Amino acid sequence: QIEYTIAANDFQRDLVFPGLVRALASEGIDFGFRFIPSGIPATDLLRRARCQLIVTPFPPEGPDIYQSRLFDDHVVCFFDDRVRSAPATREAFCSADHIEVRFEDDEAATQLLKTSARLDLRRPRIEVPNFSALAAFMTGSDLISAQLSLMGKVGLRGFASAPLPFETGKATMYMAWQRRDHLDPAHKWLRQRIRQQVAEIL
Repeated sequence: QIEYTIAANDFQRDLVFPGLVRALASEGIDFGFRFIPSGIPATDLLRRARCQLIVTPFPPEGPDIYQSRLFDDHVVCFFDDRVRSAPATREAFCSADHIEVRFEDDEAATQLLKTSARLDLRRPRIEVPNFSALAAFMTGSDLISAQLSLMGKVGLRGFASAPLPFETGKATMYMAWQRRDHLDPAHKWLRQRIRQQVAEIL
């Protein structure tokens, strides 16, 4: 049996892996996956073999760490369009009531946005520990959330989205793994199957 522990936050996990699991099961492949949250992942996750693969926009770095780009995306503004419209200006965006994902290591998922756009956001109205908690709070409220557009395929399916009212850079999702697994045939096979699954999603 092929068994791996994969570190991925619930957005990446729910976007990529349910389809992959169904595909592998339909092919009769004997496999087992254990998922753990990655937060903003530390290199020790791989070095101490707590997992064999990380999927993240913030790959750890080091001479023994390999990484590969999975896809590029961009940040959009999600909202409940039965309650409000999208903020039309940078100032309106920054002053709106936000809901933010903040991981256990106290890093915010929006740090990519804050860094690339140099935003002066007000303190979030709501902070939650994972992406799957966003929808329950946003439904029927005037909260907005800045997330990758592909969240519209998973946790924020059914919510309206609009481009941000200012320029931002692209966001890239990576796979990262440790040197000990680089040439392992089963690990190489898994990385290739993940790439194929992402290609189908996109």
